[in-house]
Amino acid sequence: MTASLLLRNVRPNAGAAVDILVENGRIVRMAKGIAAPAGVAVEDGRGEIVIPGLVEAHTHLDKSFWGMGWHKHTAGPALIDKIETERRNRREFGIDANRQSGRLVAQMVKLGTTHIRSHVDVDTEVGLAGIEGVMAMRERLKDVIDVEIVAFAQSG
Repeated sequence: MTASLLLRNVRPNAGAAVDILVENGRIVRMAKGIAAPAGVAVEDGRGEIVIPGLVEAHTHLDKSFWGMGWHKHTAGPALIDKIETERRNRREFGIDANRQSGRLVAQMVKLGTTHIRSHVDVDTEVGLAGIEGVMAMRERLKDVIDVEIVAFAQSG
């Protein structure tokens, strides 16, 4: 995330109102009455509270059903039942990691998330397709959110 921005009249952590200057994705100054540098967008915060971006530290972006309609949970009680159900669902519901991770990330960004750490399946059935799909989404949205990928070995 590399955007530069001047936020006017915002309240960091519900404190006193100030302006916040962000350059190349980093806060460089917080004070009242900051002069807007040439070419930097200015947004009026109208006295609203500003907090740090939210971090989603554990998710599975490659397996999201977001935007696909509701599906009944049918996995059995054992861990292997859950793993086999996830694999079957990927096939039957056409889970595309690029598309589905993008749908879920769009919702997370709307709610203030700025960083995601996602476990992504690597197994004998999906191979690297989940990793490749989430990597494609990460590249497409790199100016909006930071996505860290952890390979999640499902087949031992």
